[in-house]
Amino acid sequence: MRASLPPSAEVVLYSYEPLPKELGPWSDKWRNKVLNWPPKYLWTMIRFSWEMWRHAPDVLFVPGYRLPFFAPKKSVVTIHDASFLEYPDLYESSDRARQNKTLIDTCKRAQTIIAPSEYTKSQLAALKPMSIAVIPLGVRIDGPLTHPTLPYPKGGDEFDEVSPPPLKVRGGRRGYDSVKNPYFIFVGRVDKKKNLEVAIDGFAKFSATHPGYKFLIIGRPSFGFDDIKDHVYKSGAGDKIEFMGPLSDEKMFVLLKDATALVHPCPVEGFGLPVIEAMSMAVPVIVADHGAAAEAAGDAALQVRPTDPEKWSQAMDQITFDIFRTPLIEKGLERSKHFTWPRAAEATWKVLK
Repeated sequence: MRASLPPSAEVVLYSYEPLPKELGPWSDKWRNKVLNWPPKYLWTMIRFSWEMWRHAPDVLFVPGYRLPFFAPKKSVVTIHDASFLEYPDLYESSDRARQNKTLIDTCKRAQTIIAPSEYTKSQLAALKPMSIAVIPLGVRIDGPLTHPTLPYPKGGDEFDEVSPPPLKVRGGRRGYDSVKNPYFIFVGRVDKKKNLEVAIDGFAKFSATHPGYKFLIIGRPSFGFDDIKDHVYKSGAGDKIEFMGPLSDEKMFVLLKDATALVHPCPVEGFGLPVIEAMSMAVPVIVADHGAAAEAAGDAALQVRPTDPEKWSQAMDQITFDIFRTPLIEKGLERSKHFTWPRAAEATWKVLK
């Protein structure tokens, strides 16, 4: 965003602890204001609110979801996902109640909402019929950016991640002796809403005629994980499906870049960043045929009905042939060029000014 700002603009980045130096260099016009809060919880609703009451900026941009208790009249908030409104059963009841309360408050008080997709905008329309701007997320054309969690407090507050300098993906898969080519890969939180069961069943059917392939599932276990594990066991392909757990971005990208394809069966989310990251790394993608990820992918991915394992099996088979892979890779690389952080920053600044 810095490159999009006029010389007269002054930006203050509020945080609980000093932000990474990569977000600098700091100056009078671009500075990090650290708001110490020893309890390390409820930072937004107490410490940040106190700062907004005493020294409110002309415009407050919250890329996370939750406004502080006190916020200036011109507040802009990014809401990355509102799928719990449409699919409440895919969320824990306590999580759903918390998100619903926060979302209603944010939509009521924010002047403008930023959504990462038209799909998310449509979900929010009932709560905020006006002033919703769609600004997709981004990756670097020559390799995706990392997304480390900044040193914000845990325990009640929600923060979005910011994008530091690019991660260079180097080398092979040293340390992954059990991982042999070829393999399909899923990247994301491993929970009920990701619809992994249909991809698991599709892979099991595919594996019956392609026994040399594996399916790697990378991500943090969450709501419904035990059911997903049981589903793998019952699929008959459990010996070929590996839960890798959460990995560092560097390790994840090393595995992603060598995958036969990214498998993304989730129709319920706000954007689908792994889809664009895979495309930017010349990895073909199989994606559910509706929802935000399908919107992001366009015709640069194989789009499959999210309820039909047989179709997923056929898509996996199809994507092993170069006659199908090569056009998808070329389209994906071109498609990913439309999703860059400079473009997102410029669009965000237009909303803020």
